Amino acid sequence: MNDNWPNAPDLAEVVGKIGLHQHLCLIYATQQEQFSAAIPFLNIGLERGEKCIYVADAKTTAALLNAMRTEGIDVDAAIRQGNLAITNGYPLPGNFVPDGMVDFLSESAQAARSAGYSALRVLGEMTWVSGTERRPERLIEFEAKVNDLLRDYHFLGVCQYDRRRFPPEVLLEILRTHPTVVYDAFVCENPYYVPPDEYLNPDHHEREIERMLARMREDTATKEKLRQSDQEQRHFAAQFERERTRLVEAQEVANIGSREAELESLNVIWSEQTHRIFETDPSRFEPTRPKFREFVHPEDLARVDAAFVASLDKRAPCAVEYRIVMPDGRVKILEERWKAFHDEEGKPLRVAGICRDVTERVRAEEKLRRLSGMLLGVQDEERRKIARDLHDSTGQNLVALATMLGQLRGYFPSKERKSRRLLSECKALVDRCIGEVRTLSYVLHPPALDQAGLIGAIREYLRGFIRRSGIHVEFEFSPRVGRTTREVELALFRVVQESLTNIQRHSGSQYAKIRIDRDSNLTLEISDYRSGDSSTLSRHTGRSAFQFGVGIRSMQERVNLIGGCLEIDTTDHGTVVRVTVPLGDGYEKTTHSTS
Repeated sequence: MNDNWPNAPDLAEVVGKIGLHQHLCLIYATQQEQFSAAIPFLNIGLERGEKCIYVADAKTTAALLNAMRTEGIDVDAAIRQGNLAITNGYPLPGNFVPDGMVDFLSESAQAARSAGYSALRVLGEMTWVSGTERRPERLIEFEAKVNDLLRDYHFLGVCQYDRRRFPPEVLLEILRTHPTVVYDAFVCENPYYVPPDEYLNPDHHEREIERMLARMREDTATKEKLRQSDQEQRHFAAQFERERTRLVEAQEVANIGSREAELESLNVIWSEQTHRIFETDPSRFEPTRPKFREFVHPEDLARVDAAFVASLDKRAPCAVEYRIVMPDGRVKILEERWKAFHDEEGKPLRVAGICRDVTERVRAEEKLRRLSGMLLGVQDEERRKIARDLHDSTGQNLVALATMLGQLRGYFPSKERKSRRLLSECKALVDRCIGEVRTLSYVLHPPALDQAGLIGAIREYLRGFIRRSGIHVEFEFSPRVGRTTREVELALFRVVQESLTNIQRHSGSQYAKIRIDRDSNLTLEISDYRSGDSSTLSRHTGRSAFQFGVGIRSMQERVNLIGGCLEIDTTDHGTVVRVTVPLGDGYEKTTHSTS
Protein backbone atom coordinates (compact mmCIF):
# COMPACT_ATOMS: atom_id res chain seq x y z
CA MET A 1 0.00 0.00 0.00
CA ASN A 2 2.87 2.33 0.70
CA ASP A 3 5.10 1.50 -2.27
CA ASN A 4 4.83 5.10 -3.50
CA TRP A 5 5.55 6.45 0.00
CA PRO A 6 8.85 5.02 1.22
CA ASN A 7 8.78 7.23 4.32
CA ALA A 8 5.15 6.44 5.25
CA PRO A 9 4.71 5.19 8.85
CA ASP A 10 3.30 1.78 9.73
CA LEU A 11 -0.50 2.03 9.66
CA ALA A 12 -0.90 -0.08 12.82
CA GLU A 13 1.32 2.42 14.65
CA VAL A 14 -0.77 5.31 13.30
CA VAL A 15 -4.04 3.67 14.37
CA GLY A 16 -2.62 3.04 17.84
CA LYS A 17 -2.30 6.80 18.39
CA ILE A 18 -6.03 7.48 17.88
CA GLY A 19 -7.45 8.71 21.18
CA LEU A 20 -10.84 9.15 22.82
CA HIS A 21 -13.33 11.68 21.43
CA GLN A 22 -11.79 11.43 17.95
CA HIS A 23 -13.84 11.01 14.79
CA LEU A 24 -11.81 9.90 11.80
CA CYS A 25 -12.56 9.14 8.19
CA LEU A 26 -10.61 6.35 6.44
CA ILE A 27 -10.59 6.54 2.65
CA TYR A 28 -9.53 3.29 0.99
CA ALA A 29 -9.46 1.74 -2.47
CA THR A 30 -8.57 -1.91 -1.75
CA GLN A 31 -9.52 -4.50 0.84
CA GLN A 32 -5.90 -4.62 1.95
CA GLU A 33 -6.00 -0.91 2.76
CA GLN A 34 -9.30 -1.41 4.60
CA PHE A 35 -8.15 -4.36 6.72
CA SER A 36 -4.72 -2.87 7.47
CA ALA A 37 -6.54 -0.18 9.48
CA ALA A 38 -9.60 -2.11 10.69
CA ILE A 39 -7.74 -5.04 12.27
CA PRO A 40 -5.31 -3.04 14.45
CA PHE A 41 -8.07 -0.59 15.35
CA LEU A 42 -10.26 -3.38 16.75
CA ASN A 43 -7.37 -5.34 18.29
CA ILE A 44 -6.09 -2.30 20.20
CA GLY A 45 -9.58 -1.75 21.61
CA LEU A 46 -9.83 -5.35 22.79
CA GLU A 47 -6.41 -5.17 24.43
CA ARG A 48 -7.37 -1.95 26.24
CA GLY A 49 -10.61 -3.38 27.62
CA GLU A 50 -12.92 -1.32 25.40
CA LYS A 51 -16.28 -2.39 23.96
CA CYS A 52 -15.80 -2.79 20.20
CA ILE A 53 -18.54 -2.60 17.58
CA TYR A 54 -17.86 -3.22 13.91
CA VAL A 55 -20.61 -2.16 11.50
CA ALA A 56 -19.47 -4.28 8.59
CA ASP A 57 -20.28 -4.84 4.96
CA ALA A 58 -21.95 -8.25 4.69
CA LYS A 59 -19.62 -9.19 1.85
CA THR A 60 -16.45 -8.62 3.91
CA THR A 61 -17.44 -9.83 7.38
CA ALA A 62 -16.14 -13.37 6.96
CA ALA A 63 -12.96 -12.17 5.28
CA LEU A 64 -12.32 -9.74 8.12
CA LEU A 65 -12.81 -12.36 10.85
CA ASN A 66 -10.50 -14.80 9.06
CA ALA A 67 -7.87 -12.09 8.65
CA MET A 68 -8.09 -11.31 12.38
CA ARG A 69 -7.67 -15.01 13.22
CA THR A 70 -4.63 -15.12 10.94
CA GLU A 71 -3.16 -12.25 12.94
CA GLY A 72 -3.54 -14.35 16.12
CA ILE A 73 -6.59 -12.49 17.47
CA ASP A 74 -9.10 -14.71 19.29
CA VAL A 75 -12.16 -13.05 17.77
CA ASP A 76 -14.44 -15.96 18.56
CA ALA A 77 -13.79 -15.63 22.30
CA ALA A 78 -14.18 -11.86 22.06
CA ILE A 79 -17.58 -12.29 20.36
CA ARG A 80 -18.73 -14.93 22.89
CA GLN A 81 -17.75 -12.72 25.83
CA GLY A 82 -19.47 -9.69 24.32
CA ASN A 83 -16.28 -7.68 23.94
CA LEU A 84 -16.72 -7.53 20.17
CA ALA A 85 -20.04 -7.09 18.36
CA ILE A 86 -20.28 -7.32 14.57
CA THR A 87 -23.35 -6.20 12.63
CA ASN A 88 -23.82 -6.66 8.92
CA GLY A 89 -24.98 -3.40 7.41
CA TYR A 90 -27.22 -0.82 9.08
CA PRO A 91 -27.64 -2.03 12.72
CA LEU A 92 -31.20 -0.72 13.19
CA PRO A 93 -34.49 -1.97 11.72
CA GLY A 94 -36.05 0.03 8.95
CA ASN A 95 -34.60 2.77 6.85
CA PHE A 96 -31.63 4.88 7.84
CA VAL A 97 -32.52 7.70 10.23
CA PRO A 98 -29.63 9.98 11.32
CA ASP A 99 -31.05 10.71 14.78
CA GLY A 100 -31.86 7.05 15.33
CA MET A 101 -28.29 6.04 14.53
CA VAL A 102 -26.97 8.78 16.83
CA ASP A 103 -29.24 7.51 19.64
CA PHE A 104 -28.00 3.96 18.99
CA LEU A 105 -24.38 5.07 19.41
CA SER A 106 -25.21 7.11 22.52
CA GLU A 107 -27.03 4.19 24.15
CA SER A 108 -24.17 1.84 23.20
CA ALA A 109 -21.62 4.18 24.82
CA GLN A 110 -23.69 4.36 28.03
CA ALA A 111 -24.18 0.60 28.10
CA ALA A 112 -20.46 -0.02 27.61
CA ARG A 113 -19.66 2.32 30.46
CA SER A 114 -22.20 0.64 32.74
CA ALA A 115 -20.78 -2.80 31.87
CA GLY A 116 -17.32 -1.73 33.03
CA TYR A 117 -15.68 -1.10 29.68
CA SER A 118 -13.22 1.78 29.58
CA ALA A 119 -14.66 3.17 26.34
CA LEU A 120 -16.73 2.41 23.25
CA ARG A 121 -14.83 1.87 20.00
CA VAL A 122 -16.84 1.87 16.76
CA LEU A 123 -15.54 1.00 13.31
CA GLY A 124 -18.12 1.69 10.62
CA GLU A 125 -17.92 0.33 7.06
CA MET A 126 -20.23 2.86 5.40
CA THR A 127 -21.08 0.94 2.18
CA TRP A 128 -24.35 -0.17 3.80
CA VAL A 129 -25.61 3.37 3.17
CA SER A 130 -25.95 2.70 -0.57
CA GLY A 131 -28.50 -0.02 0.15
CA THR A 132 -30.67 1.87 2.66
CA GLU A 133 -30.39 5.57 1.90
CA ARG A 134 -30.47 7.35 -1.44
CA ARG A 135 -30.18 10.85 -0.02
CA PRO A 136 -26.54 11.64 0.78
CA GLU A 137 -27.47 14.77 2.73
CA ARG A 138 -28.95 12.56 5.49
CA LEU A 139 -25.66 10.64 5.71
CA ILE A 140 -23.73 13.90 5.90
CA GLU A 141 -26.13 15.16 8.60
CA PHE A 142 -25.42 11.98 10.59
CA GLU A 143 -21.63 12.40 10.30
CA ALA A 144 -21.87 16.00 11.49
CA LYS A 145 -23.98 14.99 14.53
CA VAL A 146 -21.49 12.27 15.47
CA ASN A 147 -18.93 15.01 16.09
CA ASP A 148 -21.20 16.43 18.82
CA LEU A 149 -21.77 12.97 20.28
CA LEU A 150 -18.06 12.24 20.61
CA ARG A 151 -17.55 15.26 22.85
CA ASP A 152 -19.82 13.89 25.60
CA TYR A 153 -18.91 10.18 25.80
CA HIS A 154 -15.89 7.90 26.19
CA PHE A 155 -16.16 7.10 22.54
CA LEU A 156 -13.98 7.05 19.44
CA GLY A 157 -14.94 6.12 15.93
CA VAL A 158 -13.60 5.55 12.46
CA CYS A 159 -15.83 5.68 9.37
CA GLN A 160 -14.52 3.75 6.34
CA TYR A 161 -15.41 4.86 2.83
CA ASP A 162 -14.61 2.91 -0.32
CA ARG A 163 -13.60 5.37 -3.02
CA ARG A 164 -14.90 2.98 -5.66
CA ARG A 165 -18.50 2.94 -4.34
CA PHE A 166 -19.17 6.57 -3.47
CA PRO A 167 -19.46 9.44 -5.96
CA PRO A 168 -16.82 12.17 -5.69
CA GLU A 169 -19.39 14.80 -4.72
CA VAL A 170 -20.50 12.64 -1.77
CA LEU A 171 -16.93 11.95 -0.64
CA LEU A 172 -16.23 15.68 -0.83
CA GLU A 173 -19.06 16.37 1.61
CA ILE A 174 -17.96 13.45 3.79
CA LEU A 175 -14.51 14.98 4.07
CA ARG A 176 -16.07 18.22 5.27
CA THR A 177 -17.66 16.43 8.26
CA HIS A 178 -14.50 14.71 9.59
CA PRO A 179 -11.86 16.71 11.47
CA THR A 180 -9.25 14.01 10.85
CA VAL A 181 -8.68 11.82 7.78
CA VAL A 182 -6.59 8.65 7.46
CA TYR A 183 -5.31 8.14 3.96
CA ASP A 184 -2.42 6.06 2.63
CA ALA A 185 -0.98 5.45 6.12
CA PHE A 186 -1.04 9.12 7.06
CA VAL A 187 -3.23 10.74 9.72
CA CYS A 188 -4.04 14.17 8.34
CA GLU A 189 -5.57 17.16 10.03
CA ASN A 190 -8.42 18.11 7.70
CA PRO A 191 -8.18 21.76 6.59
CA TYR A 192 -11.59 21.45 4.89
CA TYR A 193 -13.47 20.33 8.02
CA VAL A 194 -16.67 22.24 8.84
CA PRO A 195 -17.77 22.25 12.54
CA PRO A 196 -21.21 20.65 13.20
CA ASP A 197 -22.94 23.84 14.37
CA GLU A 198 -21.87 25.54 11.16
CA TYR A 199 -22.52 22.64 8.80
CA LEU A 200 -26.08 22.04 10.04
CA ASN A 201 -26.91 25.75 9.83
CA PRO A 202 -29.03 26.75 6.81
CA ASP A 203 -26.61 29.53 5.83
CA HIS A 204 -23.52 27.35 6.22
CA HIS A 205 -22.42 28.09 2.64
CA GLU A 206 -22.00 31.78 3.38
CA ARG A 207 -20.13 31.06 6.60
CA GLU A 208 -17.97 28.52 4.83
CA ILE A 209 -17.03 31.11 2.23
CA GLU A 210 -15.90 33.46 5.00
CA ARG A 211 -13.94 30.66 6.63
CA MET A 212 -12.31 29.64 3.34
CA LEU A 213 -11.33 33.22 2.57
CA ALA A 214 -9.88 33.61 6.06
CA ARG A 215 -8.01 30.32 5.60
CA MET A 216 -6.59 31.51 2.30
CA ARG A 217 -5.49 34.74 3.93
CA GLU A 218 -3.84 32.79 6.75
CA ASP A 219 -2.19 30.40 4.31
CA THR A 220 -0.82 33.29 2.30
CA ALA A 221 0.51 34.97 5.44
CA THR A 222 2.05 31.66 6.56
CA LYS A 223 3.74 31.19 3.20
CA GLU A 224 5.11 34.73 3.40
CA LYS A 225 6.47 34.04 6.88
CA LEU A 226 8.03 30.82 5.61
CA ARG A 227 9.59 32.70 2.71
CA GLN A 228 11.00 35.33 5.07
CA SER A 229 12.17 32.62 7.44
CA ASP A 230 13.91 30.82 4.58
CA GLN A 231 15.68 34.03 3.61
CA GLU A 232 16.69 34.63 7.22
CA GLN A 233 17.98 31.08 7.53
CA ARG A 234 20.03 31.46 4.36
CA HIS A 235 21.38 34.76 5.62
CA PHE A 236 22.14 33.19 8.99
CA ALA A 237 23.85 30.22 7.33
CA ALA A 238 26.02 32.56 5.28
CA GLN A 239 26.80 34.69 8.31
CA PHE A 240 27.56 31.57 10.31
CA GLU A 241 30.06 30.44 7.61
CA ARG A 242 31.84 33.80 7.89
CA GLU A 243 31.90 33.54 11.67
CA ARG A 244 33.07 29.90 11.45
CA THR A 245 36.01 30.98 9.31
CA ARG A 246 36.90 33.65 11.86
CA LEU A 247 36.64 31.12 14.67
CA VAL A 248 38.99 28.74 12.86
CA GLU A 249 41.45 31.59 12.26
CA ALA A 250 41.20 32.71 15.91
CA GLN A 251 41.78 29.16 17.13
CA GLU A 252 44.82 28.88 14.88
CA VAL A 253 46.29 32.17 16.09
CA ALA A 254 45.65 31.33 19.77
CA ASN A 255 46.70 27.70 19.30
CA ILE A 256 43.35 26.64 20.80
CA GLY A 257 41.29 23.70 19.58
CA SER A 258 37.69 22.81 20.37
CA ARG A 259 36.03 19.44 20.72
CA GLU A 260 32.79 17.90 21.87
CA ALA A 261 31.37 14.43 22.49
CA GLU A 262 27.85 13.02 22.58
CA LEU A 263 27.83 10.64 25.54
CA GLU A 264 25.05 8.34 24.33
CA SER A 265 26.17 7.93 20.73
CA LEU A 266 29.89 8.34 21.58
CA ASN A 267 30.15 10.66 18.59
CA VAL A 268 33.29 12.83 18.99
CA ILE A 269 34.08 15.98 17.00
CA TRP A 270 37.48 17.71 16.86
CA SER A 271 38.10 21.10 15.28
CA GLU A 272 40.84 21.54 12.70
CA GLN A 273 43.11 23.16 15.28
CA THR A 274 42.61 20.23 17.68
CA HIS A 275 43.81 17.90 14.93
CA ARG A 276 46.84 20.20 14.47
CA ILE A 277 47.62 20.05 18.18
CA PHE A 278 47.47 16.24 18.19
CA GLU A 279 49.17 16.16 14.76
CA THR A 280 46.45 13.97 13.23
CA ASP A 281 44.98 13.99 9.71
CA PRO A 282 41.25 14.92 9.82
CA SER A 283 40.61 12.95 6.61
CA ARG A 284 42.04 9.73 8.07
CA PHE A 285 41.86 9.97 11.85
CA GLU A 286 38.44 9.49 13.46
CA PRO A 287 38.64 10.79 17.05
CA THR A 288 37.23 8.63 19.83
CA ARG A 289 37.69 8.59 23.60
CA PRO A 290 39.89 5.42 23.52
CA LYS A 291 42.10 6.90 20.79
CA PHE A 292 42.46 10.12 22.77
CA ARG A 293 43.52 8.15 25.88
CA GLU A 294 46.31 6.55 23.84
CA PHE A 295 47.89 10.00 23.51
CA VAL A 296 47.82 10.81 27.24
CA HIS A 297 51.07 10.30 29.17
CA PRO A 298 50.75 7.12 31.30
CA GLU A 299 51.57 9.04 34.48
CA ASP A 300 48.72 11.52 33.82
CA LEU A 301 46.07 9.10 32.51
CA ALA A 302 44.43 8.27 35.85
CA ARG A 303 44.19 11.97 36.75
CA VAL A 304 42.65 12.85 33.37
CA ASP A 305 40.09 10.01 33.61
CA ALA A 306 39.16 10.96 37.17
CA ALA A 307 38.66 14.62 36.19
CA PHE A 308 36.45 13.60 33.25
CA VAL A 309 34.24 11.29 35.35
CA ALA A 310 33.92 13.87 38.13
CA SER A 311 32.90 16.58 35.64
CA LEU A 312 29.81 14.66 34.50
CA ASP A 313 28.03 15.47 37.78
CA LYS A 314 29.07 19.13 37.82
CA ARG A 315 27.32 22.15 36.33
CA ALA A 316 30.41 24.36 36.39
CA PRO A 317 33.30 24.22 33.88
CA CYS A 318 36.24 21.94 34.70
CA ALA A 319 39.93 22.12 33.82
CA VAL A 320 42.93 19.82 33.81
CA GLU A 321 46.53 20.09 32.63
CA TYR A 322 48.22 16.96 31.31
CA ARG A 323 50.89 15.65 28.95
CA ILE A 324 50.46 13.87 25.63
CA VAL A 325 53.12 11.79 23.86
CA MET A 326 53.61 12.11 20.11
CA PRO A 327 54.44 9.02 18.00
CA ASP A 328 58.07 10.17 17.75
CA GLY A 329 58.36 10.44 21.56
CA ARG A 330 58.00 14.22 21.85
CA VAL A 331 55.97 15.41 24.84
CA LYS A 332 53.44 18.23 24.74
CA ILE A 333 51.62 19.79 27.66
CA LEU A 334 47.93 20.61 27.11
CA GLU A 335 45.48 22.65 29.13
CA GLU A 336 41.88 21.52 28.68
CA ARG A 337 38.69 23.23 29.84
CA TRP A 338 35.25 21.72 29.30
CA LYS A 339 31.70 21.57 30.62
CA ALA A 340 29.10 18.82 30.78
CA PHE A 341 25.58 19.57 29.54
CA HIS A 342 22.59 17.76 31.12
CA ASP A 343 18.94 17.07 30.33
CA GLU A 344 16.02 18.17 32.52
CA GLU A 345 16.50 15.15 34.80
CA GLY A 346 20.19 15.92 35.33
CA LYS A 347 21.52 13.15 33.08
CA PRO A 348 24.72 14.21 31.26
CA LEU A 349 24.18 14.31 27.49
CA ARG A 350 27.38 15.74 26.05
CA VAL A 351 30.60 17.50 26.92
CA ALA A 352 32.17 20.38 25.03
CA GLY A 353 35.30 22.41 25.59
CA ILE A 354 38.65 23.61 24.37
CA CYS A 355 42.23 22.41 24.56
CA ARG A 356 45.37 24.49 24.24
CA ASP A 357 49.02 23.61 23.72
CA VAL A 358 50.79 25.24 26.67
CA THR A 359 54.12 23.44 26.28
CA GLU A 360 56.15 26.58 25.62
CA ARG A 361 54.40 28.48 28.39
CA VAL A 362 55.01 25.71 30.95
CA ARG A 363 58.64 25.38 29.91
CA ALA A 364 59.08 29.15 30.21
CA GLU A 365 57.43 29.06 33.64
CA GLU A 366 59.70 26.24 34.73
CA LYS A 367 62.72 28.16 33.51
CA LEU A 368 61.47 31.26 35.31
CA ARG A 369 60.94 29.21 38.48
CA ARG A 370 64.48 27.89 38.28
CA LEU A 371 65.86 31.39 37.79
CA SER A 372 63.68 32.72 40.59
CA GLY A 373 64.83 29.91 42.85
CA MET A 374 68.43 30.65 42.01
CA LEU A 375 67.89 34.35 42.71
CA LEU A 376 66.20 33.67 46.04
CA GLY A 377 68.98 31.24 46.89
CA VAL A 378 71.59 33.90 46.14
CA GLN A 379 69.61 36.41 48.22
CA ASP A 380 69.38 33.99 51.15
CA GLU A 381 73.06 33.19 50.94
CA GLU A 382 73.86 36.91 50.83
CA ARG A 383 71.61 37.49 53.83
CA ARG A 384 73.35 34.67 55.65
CA LYS A 385 76.76 36.25 54.88
CA ILE A 386 75.62 39.72 55.93
CA ALA A 387 74.08 38.32 59.11
CA ARG A 388 77.27 36.45 59.93
CA ASP A 389 79.40 39.54 59.27
CA LEU A 390 77.12 41.69 61.39
CA HIS A 391 77.17 39.18 64.20
CA ASP A 392 80.81 38.13 64.06
CA SER A 393 82.43 41.43 63.04
CA THR A 394 80.31 44.52 63.57
CA GLY A 395 78.52 43.06 66.55
CA GLN A 396 81.75 41.97 68.26
CA ASN A 397 83.38 45.33 67.60
CA LEU A 398 80.43 47.08 69.19
CA VAL A 399 80.63 44.77 72.19
CA ALA A 400 84.36 45.59 72.53
CA LEU A 401 83.56 49.30 72.25
CA ALA A 402 80.93 49.00 74.97
CA THR A 403 83.44 47.21 77.20
CA MET A 404 86.07 49.91 76.69
CA LEU A 405 83.56 52.66 77.36
CA GLY A 406 82.68 50.95 80.62
CA GLN A 407 86.35 50.77 81.58
CA LEU A 408 86.95 54.36 80.52
CA ARG A 409 84.33 55.63 82.98
CA GLY A 410 86.67 54.69 85.85
CA TYR A 411 89.28 57.14 84.67
CA PHE A 412 87.02 60.15 85.25
CA PRO A 413 86.78 61.47 88.82
CA SER A 414 83.31 61.82 90.25
CA LYS A 415 83.48 65.57 90.09
CA GLU A 416 83.65 65.40 86.28
CA ARG A 417 79.92 64.93 86.11
CA LYS A 418 79.50 66.30 82.60
CA SER A 419 82.16 63.99 81.16
CA ARG A 420 80.78 60.99 83.04
CA ARG A 421 77.24 61.75 81.79
CA LEU A 422 78.45 62.03 78.21
CA LEU A 423 80.32 58.76 78.57
CA SER A 424 77.19 57.06 79.93
CA GLU A 425 75.15 58.30 76.95
CA CYS A 426 77.79 56.93 74.58
CA LYS A 427 77.64 53.60 76.37
CA ALA A 428 73.84 53.50 76.12
CA LEU A 429 73.98 54.35 72.41
CA VAL A 430 76.47 51.55 71.79
CA ASP A 431 74.28 49.09 73.72
CA ARG A 432 71.30 50.10 71.56
CA CYS A 433 73.38 49.58 68.41
CA ILE A 434 74.38 46.14 69.67
CA GLY A 435 70.68 45.23 70.11
CA GLU A 436 69.74 46.52 66.65
CA VAL A 437 72.63 44.70 65.01
CA ARG A 438 71.65 41.47 66.71
CA THR A 439 68.01 41.95 65.65
CA LEU A 440 69.01 42.74 62.09
CA SER A 441 71.32 39.76 62.02
CA TYR A 442 68.52 37.49 63.21
CA VAL A 443 66.00 38.91 60.76
CA LEU A 444 68.40 38.39 57.88
CA HIS A 445 69.05 34.79 58.84
CA PRO A 446 67.78 33.21 62.07
CA PRO A 447 70.30 30.64 63.30
CA ALA A 448 67.51 28.94 65.25
CA LEU A 449 65.96 27.85 61.92
CA ASP A 450 68.81 25.40 61.34
CA GLN A 451 69.04 24.35 64.97
CA ALA A 452 65.49 24.29 66.32
CA GLY A 453 63.47 24.19 63.10
CA LEU A 454 60.49 26.28 62.01
CA ILE A 455 58.63 26.27 65.33
CA GLY A 456 61.69 27.29 67.37
CA ALA A 457 62.70 29.99 64.89
CA ILE A 458 59.19 31.54 64.90
CA ARG A 459 59.10 31.49 68.71
CA GLU A 460 62.42 33.32 68.95
CA TYR A 461 61.43 35.79 66.23
CA LEU A 462 58.12 36.56 67.96
CA ARG A 463 59.83 37.52 71.21
CA GLY A 464 61.70 40.33 69.46
CA PHE A 465 58.76 41.29 67.19
CA ILE A 466 56.27 41.63 70.07
CA ARG A 467 58.75 43.74 72.04
CA ARG A 468 59.48 46.03 69.08
CA SER A 469 55.94 46.38 67.63
CA GLY A 470 53.71 46.16 70.68
CA ILE A 471 51.44 43.75 68.74
CA HIS A 472 50.19 40.74 70.67
CA VAL A 473 50.74 37.59 68.58
CA GLU A 474 49.17 34.25 69.51
CA PHE A 475 51.13 31.23 68.28
CA GLU A 476 49.29 27.90 67.88
CA PHE A 477 50.84 24.79 66.35
CA SER A 478 50.17 21.07 66.18
CA PRO A 479 52.65 18.63 67.74
CA ARG A 480 52.51 16.78 64.40
CA VAL A 481 54.38 19.57 62.60
CA GLY A 482 57.89 18.29 63.29
CA ARG A 483 60.75 19.03 60.89
CA THR A 484 60.64 19.17 57.12
CA THR A 485 63.08 20.23 54.40
CA ARG A 486 65.21 23.32 54.82
CA GLU A 487 63.61 24.90 51.71
CA VAL A 488 60.10 24.52 53.11
CA GLU A 489 61.02 25.80 56.59
CA LEU A 490 62.87 28.81 55.21
CA ALA A 491 60.02 29.70 52.80
CA LEU A 492 57.40 29.51 55.56
CA PHE A 493 59.55 31.52 57.96
CA ARG A 494 59.89 34.28 55.33
CA VAL A 495 56.08 34.26 54.85
CA VAL A 496 55.67 34.76 58.62
CA GLN A 497 58.17 37.63 58.57
CA GLU A 498 56.56 39.37 55.59
CA SER A 499 53.01 38.89 56.92
CA LEU A 500 53.80 40.30 60.39
CA THR A 501 55.61 43.23 58.77
CA ASN A 502 52.50 43.94 56.67
CA ILE A 503 50.30 43.78 59.77
CA GLN A 504 52.59 46.21 61.62
CA ARG A 505 52.79 48.67 58.72
CA HIS A 506 49.31 48.58 57.19
CA SER A 507 46.70 46.88 59.39
CA GLY A 508 46.57 49.04 62.49
CA SER A 509 45.56 45.89 64.40
CA GLN A 510 47.13 45.12 67.79
CA TYR A 511 46.30 41.42 67.62
CA ALA A 512 47.54 38.66 65.31
CA LYS A 513 47.59 34.88 65.28
CA ILE A 514 49.86 32.27 63.70
CA ARG A 515 48.59 28.71 63.30
CA ILE A 516 50.49 25.73 61.88
CA ASP A 517 49.01 22.26 61.31
CA ARG A 518 50.08 19.13 59.48
CA ASP A 519 48.25 16.14 57.99
CA SER A 520 48.73 15.23 54.34
CA ASN A 521 49.50 18.94 53.88
CA LEU A 522 51.46 21.45 55.90
CA THR A 523 49.23 24.46 56.55
CA LEU A 524 50.34 27.88 57.78
CA GLU A 525 47.89 30.69 58.58
CA ILE A 526 48.72 34.24 59.70
CA SER A 527 45.74 36.46 60.54
CA ASP A 528 45.09 39.83 62.09
CA TYR A 529 41.97 40.85 64.03
CA ARG A 530 40.28 44.21 63.63
CA SER A 531 37.94 45.39 66.35
CA GLY A 532 35.39 48.21 66.25
CA ASP A 533 34.11 49.96 63.14
CA SER A 534 36.06 48.64 60.17
CA SER A 535 34.96 51.60 58.07
CA THR A 536 36.51 53.96 60.62
CA LEU A 537 39.73 51.96 60.53
CA SER A 538 39.73 52.05 56.75
CA ARG A 539 39.31 55.80 56.73
CA HIS A 540 42.01 56.15 59.35
CA THR A 541 44.62 54.03 57.65
CA GLY A 542 43.56 54.65 54.06
CA ARG A 543 44.80 51.15 53.11
CA SER A 544 43.86 47.51 53.35
CA ALA A 545 45.64 45.15 55.72
CA PHE A 546 47.98 43.81 53.02
CA GLN A 547 49.64 45.75 50.24
CA PHE A 548 50.33 43.63 47.15
CA GLY A 549 53.82 44.89 46.48
CA VAL A 550 57.26 43.38 46.18
CA GLY A 551 56.92 41.55 49.52
CA ILE A 552 53.77 39.69 48.46
CA ARG A 553 55.33 38.73 45.12
CA SER A 554 58.37 37.43 46.98
CA MET A 555 56.09 35.34 49.21
CA GLN A 556 54.31 33.97 46.14
CA GLU A 557 57.57 33.04 44.46
CA ARG A 558 58.86 31.25 47.57
CA VAL A 559 55.63 29.30 47.98
CA ASN A 560 55.60 28.34 44.28
CA LEU A 561 59.14 27.02 44.54
CA ILE A 562 58.13 24.54 47.24
CA GLY A 563 55.05 23.45 45.29
CA GLY A 564 52.61 25.15 47.63
CA CYS A 565 49.59 27.41 47.31
CA LEU A 566 49.34 30.96 48.71
CA GLU A 567 45.92 32.50 49.45
CA ILE A 568 45.16 35.92 50.91
CA ASP A 569 41.59 36.58 52.12
CA THR A 570 40.64 40.06 53.26
CA THR A 571 37.32 40.91 54.96
CA ASP A 572 35.99 43.68 57.18
CA HIS A 573 37.16 41.67 60.20
CA GLY A 574 40.73 41.12 59.13
CA THR A 575 43.11 39.42 56.72
CA VAL A 576 44.21 35.78 56.56
CA VAL A 577 47.34 34.63 54.74
CA ARG A 578 47.17 30.89 54.14
CA VAL A 579 49.93 28.66 52.75
CA THR A 580 49.24 25.01 51.93
CA VAL A 581 52.15 22.72 51.05
CA PRO A 582 51.44 19.13 49.94
CA LEU A 583 53.63 16.63 51.80
CA GLY A 584 54.50 13.13 50.65
CA ASP A 585 56.84 10.55 52.10
CA GLY A 586 59.90 12.61 52.87
CA TYR A 587 58.23 15.44 50.92
CA GLU A 588 58.82 15.93 47.23
CA LYS A 589 58.27 19.16 45.35
CA THR A 590 55.94 18.47 42.39
CA THR A 591 56.49 20.22 39.08
CA HIS A 592 55.61 19.51 35.45
CA SER A 593 58.05 17.44 33.50
CA THR A 594 58.35 17.83 29.77
CA SER A 595 60.23 14.61 29.28
